Amino acid sequence: MSTDLPDGSLPWLHEFARWLGTFIFVPFYRLRAHGLENVPRTGPVLMIANHSTMVDGPVLFAVSPRRPVFLIKREMFKGPLGFLLPRIGQIAISRGEPDRAPLMTAVRVLKAGGMVGIFPEGTRGAGDVDAAHNGAAWLARTSGAVCCRWPAAARCARPA
Repeated sequence: MSTDLPDGSLPWLHEFARWLGTFIFVPFYRLRAHGLENVPRTGPVLMIANHSTMVDGPVLFAVSPRRPVFLIKREMFKGPLGFLLPRIGQIAISRGEPDRAPLMTAVRVLKAGGMVGIFPEGTRGAGDVDAAHNGAAWLARTSGAVCCRWPAAARCARPA
């Protein structure tokens, strides 16, 4: 097991998924990531981002300079994704109800020096963060992680 990924993750599969995401997003969407030099290369990092499109999570997963672990809505863990997501280190979380176990998994990843990504609104929005939940603040306080705000960690242009 890799210390910067949750139990049951396969580091080689995580890296392959990141490579595949980069292979898809960079050339086809002319993706350019900005501010990656501001992400600490070691130690616990909590990546806090707005979630306004379906590709926010996969893009951040692909372009992050470190191995990111995301808290992802439990509904995504069905079918083929239900097999893949836990093996690439992603954490299922229930929305709209208390769900402490995934938060404690994220704390373990952070305390081991890993990087955890979270969308504080818990769903896609317009980007104005009208209804942020307390999970990001709780994770930051509990883990002592450095917080990186990624409102526009990557800019996408439409395919030509």
